Amino acid sequence: MNLPRITEKGVESRVVSSLKHTGSGTNRLSMVHVYNCHPFASQQIVQVEQEPGLVCCGGGALFVVATGGCKVEAYSLEQGCPLLCRFATMGTVRSIQHSRIGDYLVTIEEKNSATYLRAYTNWRFQAEEKARVGVRLLGHLLRGASVRGGVQMEIIEIPLSERPLAVACCSVTGDLLVGCENTLVLFTLKRQNQQNLQNQSQQNLQGSWPNTQQSSSQTPSALDFERSIILHLPKMTPKQVALCGGYVAVQAELEVLVLKLDAATEPVALEELTDSDTFADHLEDQTDFLLIPKHQELLGDRAKDCDIPVCIEKTGLEDRRQSVLSYVLFRRFSPEFFQGCSVQETQLHSLQLYPLFTRNQSVSLEEPACVFCFFSLPSAGYLYSLKGGVELLSTYQYPEKVLEAVLTDHLLHVITKSALQCFTVRCAAVAARLEDPYIDTTMKACPPCSLEVCALRMQLFISPARSAVAGSGGEGPRRVRLLGHLLRGASVRGGVQMEIIEIPLSERLFAVACCSVTGDLLVGCENTLVLFTLKRQNQQNLQNQKNHRKRGGVQSCINPSSTQAAELTGLSMVHVYNCHPFASQQIVQVEQEPGLVCCGGGALFVVATGGCKVEAYSLEQGCPLLCRFATMGTVRSIQHSRIGDYLVTIEEKNSATYLRAYTNWRFQAEEKARVGVRLLGHLLRGASVRGGVQMEIIEIPLSERPLAVACCSVTGDLLVGCENTLVLFTLKRQNQQNLQNQSQQNLQGSWPNTQQSSSQTPSALDFERSIILHLPKMTPKQVALCGGYVAVQAELEVLVLKLDAATEPVALEELTDSDTFADHLEDQTDFLLIPKHQELLGDRAKDCDIPVCIEKTGLEDRRQSVLSYVLFRRFSPEFFQGCSVQETQLHSLQLYPLFTRNQSVSLEEPACVFCFFSLPSAGYLYSLKGGVELLSTYQYPEKVLEAVLTDHLLHVITKSALQCFTVRCAAVAARLEDPYIDTTMKACPPCSLEVCALRMQLFIGLRSVCVHGRHVVLLSAADTETPEEPERTTQRRGLSRRFTGSSPKESSAAGHGWNLYVVETVSPLALYQEMVEYSQRYAETNPQAQSLRHLLSEAHLLLRASLLQQSTECPQADREVLEDAFRHNCAQLGDCFSRGSQRDCHLALPYYRMSGLSVPEILSRNRPLPSNPHFYGPGFLFYLKHHLLEEMEQNLTQESADEVIDIFSQSEPSELVHVCASPSMINVSPARTLQILQHLEDSTGVSVPLTITMATMMLRMGNMQQYTQLMERHAEMLLIYGFIEEPRLLLHGGGGGRHAHIRPTALTQQLVKTQPGLLVASMVALHENSKVQLEQADHIFQELGCENCLQVDFWEATLMASSQEAVIQELLFRVASVYIERLTNTNSEGASKRRSLKSAEDLVNSCPHYGPLYLWLSVLSPPHTTSPQHLEALHKLQSLLCGPSLSVSSVAPLLERVTEDTLWGFSLHLLCFTRRGQYDISIEKVLDRCPQAIVPYANYQLQDKNMALWWQKLLPELCSRTRAAPHNSILLAALKETLVMVAAEMSPAELLELIPDDGTASYFLPYLLTCSQKHLVA
Repeated sequence: MNLPRITEKGVESRVVSSLKHTGSGTNRLSMVHVYNCHPFASQQIVQVEQEPGLVCCGGGALFVVATGGCKVEAYSLEQGCPLLCRFATMGTVRSIQHSRIGDYLVTIEEKNSATYLRAYTNWRFQAEEKARVGVRLLGHLLRGASVRGGVQMEIIEIPLSERPLAVACCSVTGDLLVGCENTLVLFTLKRQNQQNLQNQSQQNLQGSWPNTQQSSSQTPSALDFERSIILHLPKMTPKQVALCGGYVAVQAELEVLVLKLDAATEPVALEELTDSDTFADHLEDQTDFLLIPKHQELLGDRAKDCDIPVCIEKTGLEDRRQSVLSYVLFRRFSPEFFQGCSVQETQLHSLQLYPLFTRNQSVSLEEPACVFCFFSLPSAGYLYSLKGGVELLSTYQYPEKVLEAVLTDHLLHVITKSALQCFTVRCAAVAARLEDPYIDTTMKACPPCSLEVCALRMQLFISPARSAVAGSGGEGPRRVRLLGHLLRGASVRGGVQMEIIEIPLSERLFAVACCSVTGDLLVGCENTLVLFTLKRQNQQNLQNQKNHRKRGGVQSCINPSSTQAAELTGLSMVHVYNCHPFASQQIVQVEQEPGLVCCGGGALFVVATGGCKVEAYSLEQGCPLLCRFATMGTVRSIQHSRIGDYLVTIEEKNSATYLRAYTNWRFQAEEKARVGVRLLGHLLRGASVRGGVQMEIIEIPLSERPLAVACCSVTGDLLVGCENTLVLFTLKRQNQQNLQNQSQQNLQGSWPNTQQSSSQTPSALDFERSIILHLPKMTPKQVALCGGYVAVQAELEVLVLKLDAATEPVALEELTDSDTFADHLEDQTDFLLIPKHQELLGDRAKDCDIPVCIEKTGLEDRRQSVLSYVLFRRFSPEFFQGCSVQETQLHSLQLYPLFTRNQSVSLEEPACVFCFFSLPSAGYLYSLKGGVELLSTYQYPEKVLEAVLTDHLLHVITKSALQCFTVRCAAVAARLEDPYIDTTMKACPPCSLEVCALRMQLFIGLRSVCVHGRHVVLLSAADTETPEEPERTTQRRGLSRRFTGSSPKESSAAGHGWNLYVVETVSPLALYQEMVEYSQRYAETNPQAQSLRHLLSEAHLLLRASLLQQSTECPQADREVLEDAFRHNCAQLGDCFSRGSQRDCHLALPYYRMSGLSVPEILSRNRPLPSNPHFYGPGFLFYLKHHLLEEMEQNLTQESADEVIDIFSQSEPSELVHVCASPSMINVSPARTLQILQHLEDSTGVSVPLTITMATMMLRMGNMQQYTQLMERHAEMLLIYGFIEEPRLLLHGGGGGRHAHIRPTALTQQLVKTQPGLLVASMVALHENSKVQLEQADHIFQELGCENCLQVDFWEATLMASSQEAVIQELLFRVASVYIERLTNTNSEGASKRRSLKSAEDLVNSCPHYGPLYLWLSVLSPPHTTSPQHLEALHKLQSLLCGPSLSVSSVAPLLERVTEDTLWGFSLHLLCFTRRGQYDISIEKVLDRCPQAIVPYANYQLQDKNMALWWQKLLPELCSRTRAAPHNSILLAALKETLVMVAAEMSPAELLELIPDDGTASYFLPYLLTCSQKHLVA
């Protein structure tokens, strides 16, 4: 603030003007006069033992509540401030008020998470700490002393149905007003003696309640309260309340409402509240806007038009009078967002209703002559007069933020962080006119009520927390202060006092150091270094510091003779690494001050400020001038396209805006070279057609003014942003035949960027307007184009669209007038519509309220396009965090493509596309392809002006520095290129890895930045005459780690300065090597630090980004160096994760795999430290376990294998069995391992896998006796369970693959000799538990040489156990093939001499797929005709054919090898005919080969539905054959059996029909007679 000066002539008055928004929609210039008159007489310090938390005063006393305490201390406000009394409260006091009428205290207290309202009466009698205290409930007077006026304090519990938020006492009646969530509760003060109530009230009004200890001799009446009125305010939550007579005031965060309660002459019905408050809620639910209230001021009768409904509810029992409610004043404030104010700067406080009595009033003083209402914002206070018409008396514009204010008769007292200030008030002017009617006449006069207020001289303090006014008093300064808060008073006046500066830190500090040169302070924390810069403040500049900064001045040098206050500026902490990404820096020699710069094609393009000329400089060493050419207007925007090597500009001339493209600009190296100017689509004749060496300027007509332009880095197309449209121009070349080849050439390598290209003959370029996108609700500020992706950025919104070719014609959509909805809402409501934060990704983006219509305009390209939404994000200014609209303006929109080396030759479709945009405080990076995802959020340490994204880094500029952040593009591209990433084979740091900042480069007055390759171009301009707006330092929510760098001071010399820098970044490999060196500091101090892992991950992504480049861009030698560095980095990351936490230990395995290190090398890198010789990292153990689980050909040496055994015996003894079973441990020392296993058994007990492992070691040692004893320790079934738990005791290799190499162990080979049944059962158990596949088991038995015996036993056992149909059919076919092979193999040497584990009878009894043999088969296969092995195979095959599962069609081709010459062969074929249902053929074949079997066959097979075959097929066939051979006894016996069966089943008539015509009647008569008798009986 501007303070007055003391001159020789007296006090100089100064007028402070402040332009503020008053809420009525106009800007009012308030004048504040400042006079150097001191309103304060004396100052004393109250000796308080504990830090005060709450203070209030009244009745001549000061009440102090200690911070977080439950005790109230009362001090006299007389000289010395002696202690009057102290008393304990019943809870932690959150609010305290004193009432002059009744001399009581009322508190809001908390205890056990509950809130209470209590009143303390007769508190003065607690001068003796042991005095009695009575506790009672509201309305229940205490018996005894309280009734007789006994001298004891009373605590009155006041019950409430809601939590109290605020409380106020009436200074006229002593009544109590309590503000709850949506209600106001009024309690009327009562006294026990009703007769003396009025006299007591008048006594209290004429003079204050006795405030000395003399009053203890008096006997005050007992006080009580009655709940009389409840006011319901459903749309308002009180923050403060006030009560004065019949006036009730309530204050919310942004609203003040004053009501008047009057007695009604007639009964008043209770009003019902309407549900009007749901309208605003409905609007907010239905729209994507925040409803911010508008400024509103309603006085007098107009106040009832506010949208705050109030309902009065009468609850008093004794007072039967009805009350009527009237609105007096309503005022609503809206944060001045567009003036850079936040919500915190418009929070209301200090609500007060102040009564004023005049000497001419009557004796009854219950109605004051005047009532004033005061409330305040941090920037302004408002004083209203309520009686005789509501009027705004004064508006107080504060010079700085005010914390609290108190109104008195004569002055308004306000406090800031550093001072107590007094302003004059106009209450006397209002009261005088009410008292004397002659004022404002010719008789008497009085200054008007609207007289401008003035400020008196302030009193400086240190960070006052609260103010309380009662007569005189104050709080003295403290000598301990916080960082950034300079002490007023002695420090400013050079007083000799020590200061203690509290320096807050967010992390625990470990070390501290001071600079012997500058005095700066360096603090070392867990993973950060925080630098505090020492500052000194001259006495002369201390009070004018704020205005001095606004003028942009530079602080004067340190004067040793002047009194100074030392101060430290803290740097916020962020993940920062001191790695320098910049290699060199050079200044471009430009003649005039640059206004615009851009780069591309190896060149830097500079446009002078306000000029019409473009200069192109090479980005090579020295930055020589390539060429210069004049433009046709003043350039407002310029862009370069890599594809086509053209420039596009937005130019102004004669108040018109043009869009132009400059092609073949490189041929302007000779300034007098020809230039052709043509219109879009009109190619020049002559030289341009023949490829002549001249530059062309293409005029691109537009129906609207162009606002932004962008070039596609993939296709060279042009995107132009106009007012509400986006226009897409397609790049074309004159020679259509060579267009495709030229495009591929440009994509594989950049356009020729040296002067040598002038000898080439480029094709003539042209553009065709192809698509127009209509966006009626969005005005582009920036646009971007990449392939089919289109991005548009407004002030607070970003929209990304995707254009794809459509297979069918697409109709043009008509845009609805939906944007009028929000305008209608804002016109109809009393709210400002502020857009909400909104983020819509992928398919959800189409739900945004930004309609887009596509219009096809291209003539040559007939393909239709379809539009899809990809990303939409809307930002809302963080008003509630103290940010303004200017701090949420978006900038630096960019669509960035990324190609990988595994892509095809046609690179029109990049592998990845990223979208980046930024706020001044934060940047956002999204991945668009393969699912939209937010990759990184960049929280900047200070306001960023511009940012550019590249493959490896994000470059941002502030006013004073160039800063680089790491990016996660390589993490996304790597996962798209390699599907094995994020498996146990390969790993890559996650896309969500926290970004980090590298060391910054300081500059002065940076304006813009652009990047080409490894060249960063910076434009700086310092203007000392232009005042710079001070940076906001408001902490934003969500910034957990931030840092700031000290900006260099600009020269104070007058004039302008500018520079154009070209900063070359180091190569990714060099930056990687610096990061590795930097990481060694962490590795030496704390190998498990999170920062070490993070830094190595950053280095890993740098190398991945380089390796992802095209092979043509990276020579083979450089690629080999990168790959070596990559493997080394993987080894370092493996070391980090091997020692890291349990959560990330699994990543050690893939990183060690990618490093290419052998197991002995990894063992040597992970040996324990001498301080903890038995500790191994969980990641290292995880790697070893998985490596040993894998089936690799590499076997460890005995030394390494023994070391592995030692590691697990110390770290994880339970894993020793699995470790010993690994095939890599084949060379381990069995004797040494056996000792360790025996020790494990002694400590943990006997287990089956451990016993088998010990037996294996005994087997390797050749101790067969101990081996046998160990194997016989457990039953076979338990041994099988042991093999299931660790299959590698039997098998090595496999790894889960069908064709993976698998081999038996030594134990398996031993089981073949000694326990084949155990081996087969174990293999079946492994197969059924998915530990081994069928083909792998077959391979094992083949390796063992048991393919003809144990393998078949395994198949048979698996058939008994398996439930998988596919496996069953496969095994049935296999065993059937083996059986047939054994039956047909006449070579006895090939057949196995060993008996099978299961006989045919065993299989029939235990396996459902083997069926019982048919009885008639015994006739066809006599047992004495074959060998035992042959007979076993025959019975098993016959049992399979008798079973339900074997498919006859599958084995029929195999049975062709079996002839029917033998009866057993015939039986097999007969079974096949029978299984197929071919009974006719079967009957004929049986009669032909073995007629004696026909009856058993028919009795078994011809049943049920096949019964008819007895008389339809068998009887005619037997009759026929008997007629031919009448003496064949076998046929005659079969015929007789058949006739018996037929006679039993048929009627006589049917049987008579079956008798042959030439048959002998006497032969058939007995059967016919039997049939007839059975028929008669039936």
